[in-house]
Amino acid sequence: MLRWIRWTVLAQGLGYSSHLLAMLLLARLLGPVGQGKLAAFQAGGQICSTLIWFGIPGSVVYFVGRNRNSVRSVLHTSAFWLVISYFLFAAVLFGLPIEELAAQAAAIQPYMFLFALFVLVLAIFVLLQSTALGLQDYFTYNMMTLIPALALLGLALYQPDTTAPDALVNLVMSGYVIAHLFGVVLSGAKIRSTYIGSVESKVRLLSQLWVGWRAFLSSLAGLLLFRVDLFLVGFFLGLEELGVYSIGLFAAELVTKIPHWSASILTPVVASGDTESVKKTLYLFFSSLLFAMLAAVILLSVLLLFPGLLGAITGAEFQGSQVCLLLLLPRVVMQSGVSVLASNLAGKGYPWYHPGGNILALLCLLVLDLLLIPHFGISGAAAANSLSYVACFAVEWLGFSRINNVNISKFADSFRQYVFEGKRALLSFYNSRFQSCYGR
Repeated sequence: MLRWIRWTVLAQGLGYSSHLLAMLLLARLLGPVGQGKLAAFQAGGQICSTLIWFGIPGSVVYFVGRNRNSVRSVLHTSAFWLVISYFLFAAVLFGLPIEELAAQAAAIQPYMFLFALFVLVLAIFVLLQSTALGLQDYFTYNMMTLIPALALLGLALYQPDTTAPDALVNLVMSGYVIAHLFGVVLSGAKIRSTYIGSVESKVRLLSQLWVGWRAFLSSLAGLLLFRVDLFLVGFFLGLEELGVYSIGLFAAELVTKIPHWSASILTPVVASGDTESVKKTLYLFFSSLLFAMLAAVILLSVLLLFPGLLGAITGAEFQGSQVCLLLLLPRVVMQSGVSVLASNLAGKGYPWYHPGGNILALLCLLVLDLLLIPHFGISGAAAANSLSYVACFAVEWLGFSRINNVNISKFADSFRQYVFEGKRALLSFYNSRFQSCYGR
């Protein structure tokens, strides 16, 4: 497991770093308003794909993690659900009077066909990535992040001939669709050729929905917790400020994504009944917090020593995103721990603590955003985002400790053992290096 965690951190870190670099370069190309449209396109696509799935991908990880012979049945029932739910989604999308809902919504109306296509591709992408995770095929799981990110980076490095704002936005949105389509085609071919065999274990759609609806509540609340402040910033402050805020928010997520992807390995391990799942969860919890705090210190130091760095990369119009990034650092630390605890609870079948933490934090975020954004702008949105994660962390820890019978004494013993094994590993590494250098 540790080998795959290291591989996942490396591959996903490279993938998200490439995605972040692509985003910064594209922001410089698009400007604040264009970046605001792109942020609304991305966030809207993520929320809509979560809505139409109703938690099915979470149940895929759970059922396939318990029995990999169920993969054919799970994919068939998932595809049946997708056909029905996507048809309803498309009917609602193209039937809505978008121009009458809000000025920000009307601004992206010309891209509605691309948006609908992006939602479909993203939905299939999430299903196949969840399947790879349930199968514990971490190579495919990691490649599904790395390949689209590298494709987007290639698009960002490509200098288009046109400078028309609408044409540039349309080109970048098309790039997002095509990049995720690459991941769908490659992963789909790998799963079909490798894992779908003659032996099949049936899983009914109702069983998937029974597990999935709690995963749905948790995923939707968690995604809104990530993204609702983008829409509120756009509503109160406009597309330009939304574009600036999105840079700080997505940059902060670079740090949280690495512990999150590492923690995702836990879900199929816990679901399979591994007897050491609690120990592995605690060790990964300590490692994630340590990594996040170290990364936060490094980010803080770089931003204080080079205050104009982010603006130099993206353009002077995005300089305000640096303050947002600093205010989001407490969220970085707390979310890194929450990801590990939530992955353990997901492997237990999504008990109510899992969605409860995200729902409570989302309610706190909505209240804080409505209070702070009108008075403090994007800085208020960043502060509200960090403060809301206190509630999420508290509920997820309460659920993990109760379901896994982890009291203060057991937690302290695990931490001491973690420190001891960490020292021993460092000493072993030092001795091996010393002997290889000096031949002793």
